[in-house]
Amino acid sequence: MSGGQSRLSQLADTETAPLLYETVRNMEREQLLGVADRTLRQLVVPSLPLDADQWYERQVPSGLAIRPESIRGNTTTLRRCLDSASRENYRERADETASGTVTLLERSLSVTGEDGVGWLDDAVLDSPAMWALQFHGFEFLSWATLGYDGPGACPDVVETLADWLADWDDAEATAIGAPGYLRRAWTPHAVSLRVLHLARFCAWVRDDTAVEALAARLVYRNAAFLSNHVEHDVGGNHLIENGAALVMAGALFDGEGEAWLQQGVDVLREARDQFLADGGHFERSPMYHSIALVRYLTAVDLLRRQGRSVPTELREVALEATAFLQRLRPPDDRIPLLNDAVFGEAPPLSAVCRYADAVGVDATATPGSHCRRRATTGSATATTDCSSTAASPGRPTCRDTPTTTGSRWRSGPTGNGC
Repeated sequence: MSGGQSRLSQLADTETAPLLYETVRNMEREQLLGVADRTLRQLVVPSLPLDADQWYERQVPSGLAIRPESIRGNTTTLRRCLDSASRENYRERADETASGTVTLLERSLSVTGEDGVGWLDDAVLDSPAMWALQFHGFEFLSWATLGYDGPGACPDVVETLADWLADWDDAEATAIGAPGYLRRAWTPHAVSLRVLHLARFCAWVRDDTAVEALAARLVYRNAAFLSNHVEHDVGGNHLIENGAALVMAGALFDGEGEAWLQQGVDVLREARDQFLADGGHFERSPMYHSIALVRYLTAVDLLRRQGRSVPTELREVALEATAFLQRLRPPDDRIPLLNDAVFGEAPPLSAVCRYADAVGVDATATPGSHCRRRATTGSATATTDCSSTAASPGRPTCRDTPTTTGSRWRSGPTGNGC
């Protein structure tokens, strides 16, 4: 059954139709326009007398040059913030790929065969949607880059991953414009994850120039596509992933990279409103909060490593979201299973706190717990800083502070009490 036939059958289903109606009825105008745009693209692009995949391929400049130092340094920092158990788990999963097996969401699949990698095999598409998203998002690259210090420690893994990237690049099923591309391999969310993982892999695999060149070209093509498909209509954590990926791609390249980096920063500034007054992400899922915070911390660190100023909005999110995570952290260091949070999909809370500390975000410089309330009057924005004091434990005392306060933003490791 095709995607279109499947959706028509849902409209005729007496149980599904009312749910779809309620979903559509509560969607905003921008969301409806976004759905219409993606539907039209998916219907029209495959039938056009042009090769969309080749069009994006032609955007990649010849002699593509990269500047991997900032991403390499950030990846090393993130890796060192992980505990030994997390790194061991990454290495085990990376080693599995050498035998053609991928384990995501506690589900293992053999993804290789005589014809290469089965990117769109029935086993992949019949798995939970999140499994396919992470697979198409190249989650498996992160197991190497965060599990091993360098490619020399896992040559078999590097060889396998290089073969998989080449297979993806050559496969007709994964081409831009292939039937169903915007609902499968080229959903902007999956593209964002691919850019993030490919850029880290490109910077990490520096000893092999051929693999580095392939990874860089794939980053460029995916970033060019993502730049045209930012999910302003979807919002939520998708938008944060879009912004972080564009910042990552922008940090890797000169030339066009400058525009992508600025676009990514603008997207992350737009997504700043997803964090509520207490610093928590509006989806109220500790898992998504941690993942979103890591994206902001990464963007902050990449900007600083390249000698760029960090916008106030990004600094505030990094600070407030870190403080929220500290207040949320239970004694066993495992995320509370609220809303759709599950174990194992976000870094351990202590690792996220260490990462914040390592990139210079100090959420403990003001004693006690921390929250900020924003109120706008005319063109001015007032920020109220609330922190518990020893004089009145547990009761916040408030004082107005500039939104660009520097006392809680430092340029190096500070100690977040995690």
